[in-house]
Amino acid sequence: METTENNNNASFNMAIKYLERLHDLLNKANFHSSSEEYYQWYQMLLTIYQELYPRLKISQQKEYTYLLLNLKIQMEKQKRKQYSLKTKLWIPTPSIDQLYEFDRLLRKHMNQNGLLMPTKKSIDDTMDEGSKG
Repeated sequence: METTENNNNASFNMAIKYLERLHDLLNKANFHSSSEEYYQWYQMLLTIYQELYPRLKISQQKEYTYLLLNLKIQMEKQKRKQYSLKTKLWIPTPSIDQLYEFDRLLRKHMNQNGLLMPTKKSIDDTMDEGSKG
């Protein structure tokens, strides 16, 4: 009996750590997006995609992989570059519109599958609505 409870606790803790990791990656993606660090934003979206990949349906894996490859191709074609103060190098810059599209797609998937952690405000709002009823 105790082993089952320990396994349930371990599974729960792993699930929470997974959500925390996704939440942290989204925060980093938001930071790079708002800082106009497009290549770093692309890298964060790629990392989020890799985290989500095992949970995606095959059709979603194909669609998202296609979008990522298209982003990479556009980066090479356009040869847009951005100077990185961090690396002191000129780095490729992906299409901003495609980045936004892919970002929205990942977030939509995460929301539909309960992978977005609620904000403190949304929790407080829910609690307030519950106490009014």
